[in-house]
Amino acid sequence: MHLHMDCFSGLSGDMALGALMDLGVPVDWLKEQLTPLLEDRFDITCEQVLKRGIHAVNVTVHDHSHAHHHGDHHHHHALDYRKIRHLIQGSPLKGAVKERALCVFHRIAVAEAKIHGCDIDTVHFHEVGGIDAVADIVGVILALDYLAVTTVSCSPLPLGSGTVTCAHGELPVPAPATLEILKGIPVYGNDAGCEVLTPTGAALAAELTDHFGPMPERVMAAVGYGAGKRETKGLPNLVRMVLCETSESADTVVELSCNIDDMSPEILGHAMETLLHAGALDVWFTPIQMKKNRPASQLSCLCREEDRKHLTEKILSETTTIGIRWQRLSRTTLTRKAITLACPSGEVAAKEVTLPGGSRRITPEYEACKALAEQKGCSLAEIYTEASGAAQALLG
Repeated sequence: MHLHMDCFSGLSGDMALGALMDLGVPVDWLKEQLTPLLEDRFDITCEQVLKRGIHAVNVTVHDHSHAHHHGDHHHHHALDYRKIRHLIQGSPLKGAVKERALCVFHRIAVAEAKIHGCDIDTVHFHEVGGIDAVADIVGVILALDYLAVTTVSCSPLPLGSGTVTCAHGELPVPAPATLEILKGIPVYGNDAGCEVLTPTGAALAAELTDHFGPMPERVMAAVGYGAGKRETKGLPNLVRMVLCETSESADTVVELSCNIDDMSPEILGHAMETLLHAGALDVWFTPIQMKKNRPASQLSCLCREEDRKHLTEKILSETTTIGIRWQRLSRTTLTRKAITLACPSGEVAAKEVTLPGGSRRITPEYEACKALAEQKGCSLAEIYTEASGAAQALLG
């Protein structure tokens, strides 16, 4: 499924969670998923509300460790980045859920460290370190998983106006950490008269979104509205999320890449084999020219989201690179299935793909043809000819 976030009046963690619950995520299921992480320190309540005549879901996360009013900028007992990281890493959550949640908190920690001029490991979260913020962020990622969302798009984000009171006193809107998180993301100013985009909302949008801009062409399946706690000037304090059908052939993958100018081709070849055996979807090298006129190779590795971390570690272990770039990519693949071709010399594995117009194409597998040629003591070309004939007979 594809999710489009229409943040016409901003975004916060509870607004995002509310919209996803309006799309069908059960509150009891979410609490069950979060309990191993947060134990009995929280509760979640949902209520149906009307904002300027629009029905929406208002979510409140109750922090039982220290009672307080929910909101990104209220003072409460907060956890630091290191504790939150250990809390999530040690939880029984699915690996992909943990990874995405850690990425959101890391993005916030990097921004806070820059604003306060401190090391990232010493960052203390005042506004997003409470149980409620942890439940909001992890809850949103769990909800995306529940709805089988594979790609996310998002509208440009409004910045709000005015001032906000936080742990460091009264500050301009958007808060400094929020603005830091938004680097490289399309935004615009508005006269809401208050904070409409919180650090949690900014980090969720920045980390989870594959593309910022108008909603792409899709078949809509459902629409959900999440309510914020503020009364804003102009537009109602809501976020609108549109869940869309996607083709079975559309998914999201991750591309890892690095530049290498000090390794022998033999070791690079071994690195490619290691990555493929470790679960990479594809690995390739591109000749490049680096500084000091050095010929080099760019190693690229395509993988699933859940394999990104361990394949990153493999690249760092098997090559001399000291850093890796990565990006999420949307891709479209033809529907395929594995078949067996009955040839005069024996059976050959092949793959059958269905083209957009409905016609089919069959391609013999190289390794299967090679193995049969060696077994029969004939040329590879002969086996390919036999396999092509068998494929043509199947296609009619």
